[in-house]
Amino acid sequence: MAEKPLKLVPVEARPFNAETPMQALAEPLTPIHLFYVRNHFQVPRIKAETWRLAVDGAVMRPHQMSLKDLQSFPERTVTVTMECAVPATSGARDPSLPPLSHEWP
Repeated sequence: MAEKPLKLVPVEARPFNAETPMQALAEPLTPIHLFYVRNHFQVPRIKAETWRLAVDGAVMRPHQMSLKDLQSFPERTVTVTMECAVPATSGARDPSLPPLSHEWP
């Protein structure tokens, strides 16, 4: 009998949050479709034609980029280590601190 393909483990539907299945962590690289998902809020609906990303603050040249501008950059693959920086999932969060924008189950 063939093994079932691995899928993300849903934690919440709205906003969508999901865990990488434990079996996938046995490999040195996590496939993109199994990478954990963390959202504090719903994914915004945008109009791609009019949406802009403002690059300002401590930059030499404040400017804006469209979605098309961002998509025009060449793709690049880089192997990195990433982890969720919110310790609330492990119960390690200090309860005396103000609440996060979203508490994890």
